[in-house]
Order: sequence, then C-alpha cells, then structure tokens
Amino acid sequence: MLAGRRQRALAAAVFCRRTLKSLLETIGFISLLATFGVNVTAGVTALGIGGIALTLGAQKTIENLVGGAQSHC
Repeated sequence: MLAGRRQRALAAAVFCRRTLKSLLETIGFISLLATFGVNVTAGVTALGIGGIALTLGAQKTIENLVGGAQSHC
C-alpha cells in the first residue's frame, strides 16, 4: 500500500515538473516572439478560444478525471 502511494506521489511530481517546464517554455517562446515584434495577441486569443472549445467538448471526461483524482487523495 505504501509503495503505491509513493508511486502516485512520484508520478504526480513528474507530471507537475513537466507541466511547469512546458508552461515556462511557452511563456518564454511567446516573449521571444513579442521581442522580435510579432503580434502575439491574435495567436494567444486563438489558443484561448481553442482551449475553451476543447474543454467544452471534453467536459464529461474532465469531470470523471477530477472525480477520480479526488477519490484517491
């Protein structure tokens, strides 16, 4: 039982580390584009609208994922 908890904790730590790294790389890339004079507002807006559409499309799956995560914590 303890080994299972350690594996889940390790998996969560790896997931958080990768997510944070990806987020920082994305912010860095957008900042780099803005530095070179590229208008990133339209791209960020399109990504936001696309994210909303994806979230609404996968709403039930996300609910199940969050519900499953809450039952394990």
